[in-house]
Amino acid sequence: MFRTAAVIFIGIGGAWLWTFALTNYRPEQRPYGLAAGVLALLIGIFLFRRHRLAIGISAFAATVVGLSAAVFAPESKGPAILFLAALAIACCLYAVFAVRVLTAPREPGAK
Repeated sequence: MFRTAAVIFIGIGGAWLWTFALTNYRPEQRPYGLAAGVLALLIGIFLFRRHRLAIGISAFAATVVGLSAAVFAPESKGPAILFLAALAIACCLYAVFAVRVLTAPREPGAK
């Protein structure tokens, strides 16, 4: 579960770095895009290592995305409603399972 989330974070971070560092897309927002790209890459790398802080941050991000999709779904039309509903369900399920992993008793020697 966390490897899939890590791949998604690394993909988004790489896309943001590519977009804001190598193109002329919205130059006034370049510092924010580069910072978000580096942050997403770092979260992805730490998710591969199953670091607890990265799991918590990714759970919070998934909750924000899931709630945003659930709020926007009634405003959309056509098959986008089904996509947004599936996105909201998947993100909220990931957040619940991530919080479950975070609140589980830690093994000795775990990070």
